[in-house]
Amino acid sequence: MTIFRGYGGVNRQIKAQHRGLSGVNRTIREQYRGYSGVNRKVFLSFDGVLYNYGDEISHVTGGWLGVTTKGTATETKNADNLYVASPPYSNDGMFVTNNLIDLTNFTKLKITYQSNDNSNGWVSLAAGDSKSVNAYPGNNLVGKVLDDSPSSMMTAELEISAITGSHYIKIGTGSGSSSPTVWVNAYKIWLE
Repeated sequence: MTIFRGYGGVNRQIKAQHRGLSGVNRTIREQYRGYSGVNRKVFLSFDGVLYNYGDEISHVTGGWLGVTTKGTATETKNADNLYVASPPYSNDGMFVTNNLIDLTNFTKLKITYQSNDNSNGWVSLAAGDSKSVNAYPGNNLVGKVLDDSPSSMMTAELEISAITGSHYIKIGTGSGSSSPTVWVNAYKIWLE
């Protein structure tokens, strides 16, 4: 929601509001104004972050749901990451936002992660219209298979500038017929 403030009869849109304390400016995510003892929500700021090292940003995402879409998979919420693992022989699992996310004003979906697809599976980031369809790019509106990075964190981005409207954000894994366990640790997911 956007608020407008008028000055001299001219209304202006306020995109972000900061309040300083001891010389430090901080973004105000929610603001309430009271009238006759009743508080009303004025606006809610969204900086594009969907998951941040354990913070599910629930006021935007509705939380992240672990979903096994085929066979057996493991979806675990750790202290600082979302962990998805698909054991061998064609198993798929993912985390997906519980709420639809409006992608209209963003051009990139980004992730900081570690993963290993063991050369016979996949790890992917996607945006789609169903919470029950796996995260493989071909099954979604847009998606990207991520590069392996089992020993260090990497950042990847998915181009979403042509996407409008609200969609679910997904991070998932799928194993091949003979691959060892395919896994991903997602540390941060955000929009730019």
